Amino acid sequence: MQTMSTMPADSLQRFATWLSRVLVRNVPPEKRREIETILSSVNTKGVKAMMSNLERTLDEIVRKREQQGIERGFEQGIERGIERGIEDTKHQVARSLIGKGMDDPFITDVTGLSLETIRRLRDLPQ
Repeated sequence: MQTMSTMPADSLQRFATWLSRVLVRNVPPEKRREIETILSSVNTKGVKAMMSNLERTLDEIVRKREQQGIERGFEQGIERGIERGIEDTKHQVARSLIGKGMDDPFITDVTGLSLETIRRLRDLPQ
């Protein structure tokens, strides 16, 4: 910040323009206008305020994206857990039917498991 506050106004403006172009590419559309406004009002006396506003805006963007990532990961984890639970249940039912002496085509019809999977389950110790 010290260096920026001593920069000539035209250099500071060029830096702000460059920074705006770099940042705006990777920022959600709803935050672009805010960043452009912050950077367009830059002058040597307002460097501290500009940096503070820019930092706050970027922090908000990062937090929002992190939260979206966490939520997406949580949803995917739940989906995988449900799918795994369904598969485990199908395997348990198939093993039970194998234990009762049912034939493979019948077990396939009941569980939806492939014949290959049922054959593998038959080879496992009860």
